[in-house]
Amino acid sequence: MATFGQNARLVASLEAGVTLADSTTATGIGAVTIPVGSLDDGAVIVIEAAGVISTTGTPNLTIRVINGTTALISSGAVATGSGLASVPFFIRAVGVVRTRGSAGTILWSLNAMIQEAATAQNTYSAVDTTADTVDQTAALTLDIDYTWGTASASNTLTTSQRNLWVFQG
Repeated sequence: MATFGQNARLVASLEAGVTLADSTTATGIGAVTIPVGSLDDGAVIVIEAAGVISTTGTPNLTIRVINGTTALISSGAVATGSGLASVPFFIRAVGVVRTRGSAGTILWSLNAMIQEAATAQNTYSAVDTTADTVDQTAALTLDIDYTWGTASASNTLTTSQRNLWVFQG
């Protein structure tokens, strides 16, 4: 019988904050490499990120999990609250390895929560209905990236925490 946490390992933690501001270019928070052969069938990949967000108007924000430059799952463009001032956000992406190999598959889900008022929290979710084909005979380079729909110096998203965990099946 396995002991709780026995097959879990923290692969990477964010070493410095990353800010996306005044840009409509996708910006990653720091790619993490998962070496070849380190994921079993049934392994669970968890990526978490947290920080603060500020806005002017109601700009769209897109949040994606990527492998290299390939999007694995995306929130789509979601309208954020107006006039946010350093309010907290939290993102969790979970990928379950269905099969390994050159045509390996991973099924993803993505949840983003933004505290948009003292008593209001908006949640944006995406769930894969079909698994993504991911070549696991090469290292995976996973990242979360953000894209603002409107460039403004007032539209900022600063990630202060990011962790990537792997739980083996």
